[in-house]
Amino acid sequence: MKTRLLAALLTLCMLLTMAPAMLAAETATLYVDAASTAEHPDGTQENAYKTIADAIEAASSGDTVYIKDGIYRESVVIGAGKNLTLEGESQDGTVIQFNLASKNDTATYNGMARYPIVYSESDLTLRNLTVAGPTAQHHGISGILAKAGLVMERVTVRDIRCTADGQYVCGVTTYGHGIMIEGMGSASITDCTIKDFQKNAVDINTTGAVVLERNEIIGVGAQQIIAQNGIVARDGKITATGNLISGLSYTADNEWKYASTGIYPLAGVDELTLTQNTLDAVDSPIYTDEVDEAVLQAATIEGNTVTNRVLGVQMGDAWYATVEEAVKAAEAGAVIRIYPGDYNIQQDNITVVSGETGWYLPVDKSVTLMGVDEDGNEITDAAQTKANLYSTDYSANGAWATQNLITVFADNVTISGLTIMNKIDANKALEVVAGADNFVIKNCTFAPIAEDLLAGLDAGELGGYTYDEYKDFGASLYFDGDMTATVENNYFDRSNITFDGTAAAEITVSNNVFEGVKCWNNDPNYTYSSIGYT
Repeated sequence: MKTRLLAALLTLCMLLTMAPAMLAAETATLYVDAASTAEHPDGTQENAYKTIADAIEAASSGDTVYIKDGIYRESVVIGAGKNLTLEGESQDGTVIQFNLASKNDTATYNGMARYPIVYSESDLTLRNLTVAGPTAQHHGISGILAKAGLVMERVTVRDIRCTADGQYVCGVTTYGHGIMIEGMGSASITDCTIKDFQKNAVDINTTGAVVLERNEIIGVGAQQIIAQNGIVARDGKITATGNLISGLSYTADNEWKYASTGIYPLAGVDELTLTQNTLDAVDSPIYTDEVDEAVLQAATIEGNTVTNRVLGVQMGDAWYATVEEAVKAAEAGAVIRIYPGDYNIQQDNITVVSGETGWYLPVDKSVTLMGVDEDGNEITDAAQTKANLYSTDYSANGAWATQNLITVFADNVTISGLTIMNKIDANKALEVVAGADNFVIKNCTFAPIAEDLLAGLDAGELGGYTYDEYKDFGASLYFDGDMTATVENNYFDRSNITFDGTAAAEITVSNNVFEGVKCWNNDPNYTYSSIGYT
């Protein structure tokens, strides 16, 4: 009796052990070949289906549809309860292309019709193929819309755009998303390429976990038609690692100018990891201002690289093309980070400050202007500055506003890690007005405007001067009246500090280096002292 019971138990254990293999054996691979001439296709290699739709109809959940190289002009629709893998013979050779005759006009994303080429309500794996749209038609298509789980490996999504407006892309913003994920499913997108899209390369609106790794997202470059984005995350747990995102720049002169964003998480995101991504020629590389503060505090955002910056001035997560724009947009207490580059300050004949127009860079708010290196680290050595502030926008010295490159009106202004040059016509590079207390300038270089920055300008644009004359006019730091200030660790190259009416001022000047200073305009009535002209 015991022997029979033991044998029965062993048999049961063997059956339980074999069950997964038996179940796995029930899944099948169905073949699709655009060149198939089979009269009675059954999904075998010898009698392959001619269309992907026929294979999907015949498939069972868990099956793989293997698609031979070719162009398949059809809409792929997978309903609920049929988890499938669509695998191409080669990434570039197997192409699923939009077909107007079978356009999916019932699918929605974020409450709006989206017309995807590939649509699935079940868990879907896409591997080794291309999903492509038209270019000459205005059908508002999108690439892939997943309503459940999604796995993508070595997939190209391209031409999700239209040229109906006579441009490479058109101005329709509600369509043209490369990949969309919505619902509660998780997703993994790896080693994929998304390019030539209309609006967003990847748009995420799922509560699940989404991982994007080693993908390449290529925008259409600088243009004035539509503000493109790389990865937009509306919800979920987002991890983006090792992706290359490039060519996203919107240059139209409107409120969305320079609004294209590389990685854009929104308020619904509840976990965020962004590491080792490269963002090349993108207006705003990573923008997190809309993420919940607690989520942002717990987020991991590190090791990301920005190259070929479109915008070099950063305040929070907002990016600006010019220092002037950032200062105008700033609120008290803001830190404005100025990345390496040449910043040619332009005269503003509209904005009124202290009753005048015509200022170059008036600072009338308590802000910090901070020079940083390529990685965003603060410059702490005057010999290592990488951002040059100057102006070749000629204005003859006249009214007060025309005299200065930078004019500080507000209390609690700090300027650090920058090279400050004079403007044309040379006068004061930086003036601090009476009552602007707690001013700090540190780790900066003051120097004459560099010769290469004047290249191509004729004598008229230089106010009649030659460079041989300009090179001897340094950048004056000018204190006008009583205030409190600190000047430390700066380098003055043929430049100086001047005090005017500062008898009651409290100004600390320490650890600065002065080299090559001349009397102003070579006038012997002005004599150089250790800290300025007397």
